[in-house]
Amino acid sequence: MRQPIALTPTQLPPDPLPVLPEQTFLPDAYRLPTGAERGASAAWSPAVVFIEVTNRCNLLCETCPRTYFTREPLKTLSFDEFVTIVDQFPALQRAVLHGIGEPLLNTKLPQMIAYLKGARWKCSSTPTAPC
Repeated sequence: MRQPIALTPTQLPPDPLPVLPEQTFLPDAYRLPTGAERGASAAWSPAVVFIEVTNRCNLLCETCPRTYFTREPLKTLSFDEFVTIVDQFPALQRAVLHGIGEPLLNTKLPQMIAYLKGARWKCSSTPTAPC
């Protein structure tokens, strides 16, 4: 009989992970705060958050894994769920409304953008384009 695999680490890495040379091009909003070390968990609130407002899509792109299999149930965030997520990040500067789905299929997307802009946060979204 096979032994179950632990899904949570039993030990944290002893040393912080190094910043790789290819990571030095990132804008300041994507970088660690000065003097902070990269570890298994963050002790501060991130400034940039990626939020998948839906995992639904109206296309069947040949290069997209969603065309061939679905690993999670279809879900579109309600406005209230979106606000609950966003409000968990007090240091938020930018929200990227993007994921494996087509963000424009969420009918609450304009309301979500208005919420972010009303709080003076930057936001961006990447709709799928015809492949």
